[in-house]
Amino acid sequence: MKIGPSSKMQILAAFLETMIVSVVLSLSPASCSVGDANTQVYSRHGDVLIGGLFPLHDYDENLAQCGSLLNMSALRMVEAMAFAVDKINRDESILPNVTVGFEIYDTCLDEMTTLEQSLALVPAQRSFLCLNRGSPVSTQEHLYGKVFDSLPVCRTYMAAAVGARRSTSSVQAASLLGIYRLPQISYLSTCDDLSNKHKYPFFMRTVPPDKYQIRAMASLLMYFNWTFASVVYSDELYGTGGASSFFSLAEDIGICITTLFRLSQSSSEADYDDVIKGLLSYSPEAKVVVLFAHSDEVNSLLAASVRANVVGEFIWIGSDSWGSDGLERLQGNEGAAFGSILFKPYSAQVPEFDDYFSSIVPSKSDNPWMYEFMEEYTDCSKYPNLTGKESCDAPGLLSHTNTDDHVALVIDAVYAVALATHVIQERYCPEEEPLCEAITPPIGDVLMGTLFQLNFTGSSGTVSFDENGDPPGAYVISNVQMTDDGEFVMVPVGRWEQNGENLGDLVMFGQINWFNGTSQWSYNTTAESGSVPSSTCSQPCKADEITMRSTEWQCCWLCQRCQQREIMVKNDTECQPCGGFTWPHHDLHHCEEIPPDYLKWSNPWAITFAIIASIGLLAALTTVGVYIANNDNRLIKASSRELCYILLIGIIFLYISAFYHLAKPSDVICYFRRWTSVSLCMIYAPLATKTNRIYRIFADGKKSAKRPRFVSSQAQVTIAATLISIQVIITTALIVVYPPEAILVMADPTKAYVDLMCRPSLEAKMSSLSYIIALLCASAWQAFKTRKLPANYNESRFITFSVFSALMIVVAVVPASFLSISSKYKMVYSVMGLLLNGSIILASIFFPKIFAIYFVEEDDLNVQGHSPHQSKACRVPGDTHGQISHIPVTTLPTSKGTENDETKSKRTSAVFKLFGFFPKTKVSDSTVHLREEDSTHEDRETEKSYSLHRQNSVTCLEKRSRDIESEI
Repeated sequence: MKIGPSSKMQILAAFLETMIVSVVLSLSPASCSVGDANTQVYSRHGDVLIGGLFPLHDYDENLAQCGSLLNMSALRMVEAMAFAVDKINRDESILPNVTVGFEIYDTCLDEMTTLEQSLALVPAQRSFLCLNRGSPVSTQEHLYGKVFDSLPVCRTYMAAAVGARRSTSSVQAASLLGIYRLPQISYLSTCDDLSNKHKYPFFMRTVPPDKYQIRAMASLLMYFNWTFASVVYSDELYGTGGASSFFSLAEDIGICITTLFRLSQSSSEADYDDVIKGLLSYSPEAKVVVLFAHSDEVNSLLAASVRANVVGEFIWIGSDSWGSDGLERLQGNEGAAFGSILFKPYSAQVPEFDDYFSSIVPSKSDNPWMYEFMEEYTDCSKYPNLTGKESCDAPGLLSHTNTDDHVALVIDAVYAVALATHVIQERYCPEEEPLCEAITPPIGDVLMGTLFQLNFTGSSGTVSFDENGDPPGAYVISNVQMTDDGEFVMVPVGRWEQNGENLGDLVMFGQINWFNGTSQWSYNTTAESGSVPSSTCSQPCKADEITMRSTEWQCCWLCQRCQQREIMVKNDTECQPCGGFTWPHHDLHHCEEIPPDYLKWSNPWAITFAIIASIGLLAALTTVGVYIANNDNRLIKASSRELCYILLIGIIFLYISAFYHLAKPSDVICYFRRWTSVSLCMIYAPLATKTNRIYRIFADGKKSAKRPRFVSSQAQVTIAATLISIQVIITTALIVVYPPEAILVMADPTKAYVDLMCRPSLEAKMSSLSYIIALLCASAWQAFKTRKLPANYNESRFITFSVFSALMIVVAVVPASFLSISSKYKMVYSVMGLLLNGSIILASIFFPKIFAIYFVEEDDLNVQGHSPHQSKACRVPGDTHGQISHIPVTTLPTSKGTENDETKSKRTSAVFKLFGFFPKTKVSDSTVHLREEDSTHEDRETEKSYSLHRQNSVTCLEKRSRDIESEI
């Protein structure tokens, strides 16, 4: 492969940059006192080399160097890379005739140490070290002098690097290795920033990025309805990136974050105590605390909770940094972690590797850290004869150290590099030259392009990479529980898998335990039973309450009932009034029409009125039939026959109007109701005419024997018709000005009650009623004036009774109808008034006449008039002209009647008095004696003040009136 001028310039620039980095590192405190821990290398010769960056020691901040060993899982992941390389070399289907080798360096969980170790993978640095291998300069002055002196074959180029573990370490390595276009595949760095291909174009990973973990954590909080939580994060790339992304996602899905508490490696105990105090300020509402922090920081935070005596106060939700490390680094604070829920990337168990790891014999291993780990964790010794301990070569010592770690992700990363190189070999290398220039480093660009296209079945399932070099997301969810032996363990209780862009698929199983400080809570996720601690700012509102959210936190709210006529809208956050004639449905989420109320036919009042109106209508029609059949009867003729017909028609219309007052209101019904006033006028106009006629006859008779004007039938009908026409004109004008229509009326907006009624018009009603009341008042006044008529002219008293009854009905019904809110009861009062009016008039005016026609002999009625020449003259004293002497007087029978006639007269006397028709009684030929029992109270009082002279005059006037009616 030829290198052009531009490539040479890039290599030269990279070499100069590497030298600058080397100088900086040589002056840094971390490099001033570097122990042997990070100068060791675990290597294996090969034609294609893969670098490894693994932390095996912790970093001591005080000594500024690598410190104590990490747990046994660190050694297992190193051996996983060696296991994967050995397995690839044994597999003839992968890179045949090519040997894969590796070089593994200890990063000590430190960013600067990782950058320093990454230099050993840089081509320019390796060229320098290979060139000076074995020289004094290499041995004494350079960090990697001893390392490269021990290498059997010094390879200038690496194919790729596997690592580092922490995101901050991978950022340092990716920044450096990317300059040399060296692909890097991390097995446990999850920071989202590493997915940025503009900043880290040669970085990939077999562990899912934090964006998937954040979705998984948010899914868990939503599963338990934990909508109010706090966040504690490390003040570095992993912590700040995770906390920021979680905060944004939580805000989108309705989870409120009280505040974000920051931790750093330099935080003191007082700082951790302040964080606990800050968390307590939001407790007990915010019981859940999400941690984007490393194990050492989590341990310090748990220790602070123990000092504050608030163990069990919080539910700790740990990210994969803590979840991957497990409980081994909590240093006695496991009890404070009881009930915590931890996330870690899914990594399948690899039984084949477990067998391999258990069979390792330290004396035969090339791993420079093997004895160190075994002596630390298996209590064995490299020199048993000197220490008296069991030899580390004893079989089975490592069989009990199999932990739930991430060896599968390491194995998949190594296999990805080998398979991508194999694809390049098959594509470009001839069979006779398996190790051709195509797979001889540097092949970074080609290798990266091939890695993006890979899709193979690895130890944890299908391995593939998206455009950012990230695999699909999958996590295991564990709960910190205590066994019967008092040991704290992580028990898997759920899993999460990526599913598109939503929150993913969360599956919970098993039992979760929590501790509330005094007792243990348990929740069975399979049966969905048990107790779940609450972590919400506000309790859910009732079904009939809206949620008034806080301006600070969207998951904090106040619950408030809507007003009586309001529904809940916008996800039950606002109240909206129901418009028109609607009312909230019982679920308070939509408005429904209010059924209008009106006087229905099923109402008892309507049934009663309909029966009465039917009977009244039948009676009125019968009366009309009787009148027609007896049209020439002297009693009919003497009672203003024509006016009676008009009166009967008015009564018939009045009964008919009762039915359309009971009918459901509509525009047509409302139109007919307007004409009810004409029906009333057809009753009151004839009554007014009759009372006026009677009054004028008797009033004028006292002054003159001349017949009064306008007392003929034609005149009376004309007067009544004129009065009715005025009402017709008024009604027609009101219909034009105020068109009748049926409307809905909601008198009280706070009640679900709507009236269906004819449009009320005060002007129209008052205009119509005023005229009718005026007729009634005129009739009442004239009836009052005729109250002292002779006792044997009681028809006027029934007319008076009818008029005053009608007036009292108007006085009682009209105000009640106006004051009633419900249209139903307005109709009850109105129909009641109509029926009372018609029935009283029918009973008092017409029934006595019908009775007299059929049950009283015509000769017994005092309705017969005689000619002047057949009667004795009746002269009124003071009548000098003899005008009144020509008024005929009925010749009354003497006492010659038989005993049967007298008995008959006594038997019917009371009935005749009631109906206003007096029988002929025995009186003197020269005078008329008024009997005490036939007079009203007012007549008796008047009789005492009137002389006998006056009595004779009134009797003659009475006969005059009878004769006029008889003639008509």
